[in-house]
Amino acid sequence: MVITMKIFKIAFKKRDISAIPKREQILFFQIGTMLNEINVLQKTTRLRSDECLTEIEKKGQITQLFIFHGILVGKLWECWEFLRKNFFKSSLALEYEELLSNEGKSSLRKLKQFFGKNKWMSKVRNRFTFHYDADELQKQLELMTDDELFEIFLAEAQGNSLFYCSTVLNLSAILGKMDASDEVTSIEKYFSETLEASGNFIQFFNHFLGAIAEKYLHVRLEEVEIPDPPSIKTLFIPFVISR
Repeated sequence: MVITMKIFKIAFKKRDISAIPKREQILFFQIGTMLNEINVLQKTTRLRSDECLTEIEKKGQITQLFIFHGILVGKLWECWEFLRKNFFKSSLALEYEELLSNEGKSSLRKLKQFFGKNKWMSKVRNRFTFHYDADELQKQLELMTDDELFEIFLAEAQGNSLFYCSTVLNLSAILGKMDASDEVTSIEKYFSETLEASGNFIQFFNHFLGAIAEKYLHVRLEEVEIPDPPSIKTLFIPFVISR
């Protein structure tokens, strides 16, 4: 069955944004960038195959998954910090929260609740995904048993080598920041809370940008159809590739 997806295009010229106050002009583009990044990174965390793969291909996909997911975590924390400094501390918050739809208000409320009580994203961002904290890794290494298995896969083709030992150590250190009772619960918390937060950011950002566009731009929507887009269930990024 062929599925057609509808996309709605908004086009405007530079002179059209002159109606938007200067403090909101750049905010409009900045939030658009954040929305693009979250959309892309959220999809990459789901691009994996359930087909029969070799050991290195499976472990390569695990490594890719946690790299993309870690970057997404870091970006979500940066988005929250941006809102905290540039939105909540200004009159814009009071003005635009009133203009948001019920869905937009709900997603913003959920973001406030999440970041008000969860600090693990900042720890992951500051110590693992955007920086390389040696002390944290040393602590985690010392907690591991002497029988812990570390693996390295070396390939002749550039880009196909895998230092899986680093994946294991980094992931163990990250999961230790989740304040959960066991490793399985930590992994579930790491993924579920990240995806929930990214979904709320996407919804809030979409409604916020829509509120600005409706208030100042007065643009028309142009419908564009994408014929038979691929299902995300059929897509994955292979780790081992030939050139």
